[in-house]
Amino acid sequence: VGAVRDMPLGYTGRENVKITSYSAFGPTDDGRIKPDLVANGDRLYSSYSAGDDDYRNSSGTSMSAPNASGSLALIQQHHKELFDTCLTAASLKGLVLHTADDAGKSGPDYKYGWGLLNTFSAVELISDDEFDRVQEERISDGGEYRLRLYSNGEEAIKITACWTDREGVVSVPALDPVNRILVNDLDLRLVRLLDGYEIRPFILDPLNPDNEAIRGDNILDNVEQVLEETPLKGFYEVIV
Repeated sequence: VGAVRDMPLGYTGRENVKITSYSAFGPTDDGRIKPDLVANGDRLYSSYSAGDDDYRNSSGTSMSAPNASGSLALIQQHHKELFDTCLTAASLKGLVLHTADDAGKSGPDYKYGWGLLNTFSAVELISDDEFDRVQEERISDGGEYRLRLYSNGEEAIKITACWTDREGVVSVPALDPVNRILVNDLDLRLVRLLDGYEIRPFILDPLNPDNEAIRGDNILDNVEQVLEETPLKGFYEVIV
């Protein structure tokens, strides 16, 4: 979890989210997107260690991380009250990355990750009683999952896939090893059934970390996201 400055007036756009000087940037050696997301960690008013009733302002990713953790715990509590179950780790992570407000460059990047944590948007999404927007599925090796959707052409289509990967093989200590650690490489695609047009997920170039995200085949991350901001009206198929 990266740390950004406080925004007393709320989120008004990517340019309004300011990374702090002490927030670490990605990528990991094998090219994965880190941080996953950012949260307020600048002069955050919180409990302190000098006494049982001690509070003060503190700064650091040691503040943005518990800020995010507490928010995720509240999301879990709300989901438990609604459905009497808790989200899996992968579903909870996918949910908050899906509903994060874009920050930094368009799409994911190696400073802001998938964006600024938006707890309210995550709660709104799981509270939608018209459509189950969080779906948990199992896919066997070499298998496929398909979901058909209809777009009215008036709002963006956004799909996020997240999974808990098996433990990978980490390289022996060396300077910047680039060996890929991902074990299960799932591939997310969105296909427009009108003409077969395929929309691929965001990818970043770890060798050029300042570049904007492009579309392609993500072979590094256990999170993939497709975004079609101006879809044509009609049916689409999500393929994993």
